[in-house]
Amino acid sequence: MPAPRTVIIGTETGHRRAHVTAPTARSYERMRKAGLPAGGLTSTTRDWATQQRWHNEWRAGKRKAYAAPPSLSSHCKGTAIDFGAAQKAWMARHGSAHGWRRTNSREDWHYVYFANLDRHKNAVTKAPAKVAARFITLKRGVRGSRVVALQQRLNKAFPAYSGTPLRVDGVYGPAVEGVIRDFQRRSGLKVDGVVGPVTASALRGAGVHI
Repeated sequence: MPAPRTVIIGTETGHRRAHVTAPTARSYERMRKAGLPAGGLTSTTRDWATQQRWHNEWRAGKRKAYAAPPSLSSHCKGTAIDFGAAQKAWMARHGSAHGWRRTNSREDWHYVYFANLDRHKNAVTKAPAKVAARFITLKRGVRGSRVVALQQRLNKAFPAYSGTPLRVDGVYGPAVEGVIRDFQRRSGLKVDGVVGPVTASALRGAGVHI
């Protein structure tokens, strides 16, 4: 089964990039804005091979925590997050309203996102008009220190998007535009290669501040 298309939402505790499907990421970002503490992402999307290995270890009694077979695993579908201690209390109180459910009563850290249960999914992420008016859009041809910052942070957050590191020269050229288009596509945004207020907000949610 092909791997789900995912977007980066941060870093797992083991320094692996945390990534989930775009709808799941949008819900996670809404929860962060609503007060969910930062960090605490102990496990997100897994590949089938890892999940199968963990399932085999669980069946053999070598792993205490239950690991579903890959075909049934929400981690393989990109819709699950295992949260740390600082996030569990918040999720227990507020996660349900955002469409998150515990699917294993013994695991208070494991939550799965169900879009059809999310009461907040229709809340569109938009910059307020007065902020949008002040925001300086980044697009093809723009030069300067903000483009330098963007290039540096894209290289750090999404090294695989462009194949090779972006040249940090302060010029918003085709390579930068290509990475932004890929990010927009993965995030479910309008794909135009332009960093406007909405794309900038989504980038901030992925740790790219400009």
